[in-house]
Amino acid sequence: MKKIFREIAIIILILIAVDFTITFVFKDFFYKKTNLRNFYQHADYSHDLIPNENDTRVWGYDSYRHLTDANSLRIGPCAPDSGVKITEKDIKRIFLIGDSFTEGLGVDYEKTFAGLMNCKYGSSGFRFYNLGTAGYSPIIYHRKLSHVISKIGAPDHVMIFLDIGDISDDIEAFEEKDGKVVRVIYDKRHASKFGPYLARAKDVLSQHFSTVLIIRFIRKKIMDIFGIKEDRPNSVVEKYRYDDNARLLSVGLRNGRWTLDNDLFRTFGERGLKVASENLSKIVSICRNLGCDLTLAVHPWPDQIFEGDENSRQVTYWRRWSRENNVTFINLFPPFFRKDPAATIRENFISTDYHWSEGGHRTIFEALEKILPRTSIFTGGDPVSSFSVGPP
Repeated sequence: MKKIFREIAIIILILIAVDFTITFVFKDFFYKKTNLRNFYQHADYSHDLIPNENDTRVWGYDSYRHLTDANSLRIGPCAPDSGVKITEKDIKRIFLIGDSFTEGLGVDYEKTFAGLMNCKYGSSGFRFYNLGTAGYSPIIYHRKLSHVISKIGAPDHVMIFLDIGDISDDIEAFEEKDGKVVRVIYDKRHASKFGPYLARAKDVLSQHFSTVLIIRFIRKKIMDIFGIKEDRPNSVVEKYRYDDNARLLSVGLRNGRWTLDNDLFRTFGERGLKVASENLSKIVSICRNLGCDLTLAVHPWPDQIFEGDENSRQVTYWRRWSRENNVTFINLFPPFFRKDPAATIRENFISTDYHWSEGGHRTIFEALEKILPRTSIFTGGDPVSSFSVGPP
């Protein structure tokens, strides 16, 4: 009996070794075929985009072109190359820092607000560098900014696009250890004491074993074919857990509702704002030392639009913070509150996702198109102002 178990164990180990080797050798093939390829790499400030990429990336049910330069900045048509030194004195460099919204998940670069601004203003001497990366929050923003500055020099202006989800991320998703930012696996779907280890094991298996990739791919395809819906994760508040319309509009996500829910505000929103403020103050210091101007912009999630939360805590808090820190403030909430909420969400966000679609990026660009000519980025004047498209 022992001999049989030993032989079975040997066979299993051999199969695991073969699977690992095949995945390592043909990893690009498996990632492309299963749409589960990782586009990020480890960094001291948690993670960054893999540099020098030129590939097709899948997000949801659509694919889009994904290109990065040597400094891990997302690029595309009209984008400046951060590896090319600018010698002209009349060129203005603007660094855009943010998370997945700024990176432009699911959308071709030239159709993101960053790409649209480069295509619009590039010929006028303005260069917008996209430092945005999915999964970032203020604890990373100032570190990523310092890293890019060390590579390509200081900008004339920094624009921070602060996401509502950043507030929970700064205290729940990341922590600082030995001067580095590490990700804390926070997932209420695995709320047991073994949850973090299960989540990490899933990531490791998906990255190194083609069998796991193929099983996940087949499972997803079967669910798509038969219209099977996964239960919404526990990060969805109970009010919207079984609401199909809310699922399509991506309404009800816990980390986006601290502006609406007093219990969530007390649970993480209040402390999250304080920690985010401290982290953003480090960018204020960086810009003061380098002589670059700073702008902070805020925008809503579907939850704020759906609930009519235009005068949101996200707006009032950061407008006050900007005034106290001599930072230009841009309120990008109003353009999303002019039509029926459900119609607005469908027009501006990817279905079943809270990220902007092409329509959402166009809305942001058109708002900035009206605001930027009045800011110090264009005028060279007083950087301390508050701007809003429509009612303040």
